[in-house]
This record gives sequence, structure tokens and C-alpha cells, in this order.
Amino acid sequence: MTAESIYKWGGAALILGGVCFLVNIVYGDLVYEGFRPSHVGDPMWGPIGIIGIIGGILIVFGFTALYASMSRQVGGLGFWGYVLSTASGMIFGAGFGVVYTVAVPLMSTSDQKTWDLASGAQPPAAVAVLFLGATVIFVIGFAIWGWAAYRAKALPSWGSWGLVVAALLTLLLTVVRFAQPSFYPLLADLGYILLFLLAIGLGYRLWTGERVTSPRAMAAG
Repeated sequence: MTAESIYKWGGAALILGGVCFLVNIVYGDLVYEGFRPSHVGDPMWGPIGIIGIIGGILIVFGFTALYASMSRQVGGLGFWGYVLSTASGMIFGAGFGVVYTVAVPLMSTSDQKTWDLASGAQPPAAVAVLFLGATVIFVIGFAIWGWAAYRAKALPSWGSWGLVVAALLTLLLTVVRFAQPSFYPLLADLGYILLFLLAIGLGYRLWTGERVTSPRAMAAG
């Protein structure tokens, strides 16, 4: 498989992954009030969760192809941004996605309440640390990746700055969510929603073969 084919299919993965995640998060926030366990009996709980897990896997593959398309331009800063970003994607998309889709419905009612974060419930310490750690590497990863892409002109401005804004917005709204757990879920997830919209746009650029080549990259080639 050629590099161009990898970019093309990576672009398709970003588009489909972004759409899957948007369906998951918007439906979950509007219908399940931010995936509150009290809704686990709904027949769509499982399918919506599975869509999110699939979206997480596709997003990771798609961002890997996106990074590969600019790896020579963004240097070490871009590499670590990519590593941290995809790691957070696996934790949120696959890790927490599987827990809420498979494990939470099998828990007792009392155990489910510990996962009702919108109620202000305190999750197990290990889970809280994992969530905070994933959020931190998400914010740092996408912020430095976006900055590295901007410096190297590896993405159009809307793409590079969009990654930075999505990261900082997520940080801000996570602080708000911890201060006010009942904060409207869809607003609390605006940073993630922006990221998934960016994934669709950047995926389309990869799919169509439209990529920015900076003067630095051309000189290196």
C-alpha cells in the first residue's frame, strides 16, 4: 500500500470517526444527560456506546495517517503532540467507552451511582486519576500538535489553530464541569465537539489529497 493510499484511507477514517463520535456525544448528552447510568435500560444505550467505541478506533487510525502526512515538517514537538493525543483518544474512546457501554449496565444500582458523574458522585480514586490524566494529555497533546503544525505550516490555519482552541476549550470546560457537575452536558463537551468537526474537515483534506506543503518541507525534499 502506498503512502497516498494510507493518507486517503486515514482521511476516510477521520471523517467516519468524527461522525461516529458526534452521534455518540450529541445523542448521549441530549438523551442520556451526559451518559447518566439511570438511562442504561434504554435500548439505544448499547448501540450508541458501540458507535462511540468504533469512532474512537477510527479517529486514532485517522490521526495517525494525518501525523504521517506531516511528520517531516512538525518535528519532535509534533511527534509528542501526536503521541499524547492518540493516547488520550484510546483512553476516552476505547477505555471509558467500553466501561460505560459494557460494564456499567452490568453493575448493581449502588455501583452505577459511583459512575453518575453528573450527580457529583465521586468515582473510585483510580478512575478519577485516569480521567484527569487523560484530560491533561489530551489538552497538552492537541495544543502542542496544533502549535507545531502552525509553525511548520503543515495545516491550514483553521486546522492548526482549531486543534489548539479545542484543547484549551476542553481544559476550561473540564474545570467548569468539576466545579458544577450538573453543568449542561452538551455545553461541557463543546471542546470535544469542535475536535470531531475538525477531524471531519481534516479527514476530507486527506481523502482528497489536499495537503499543505511548507517551504521547509519542499526544501527538505
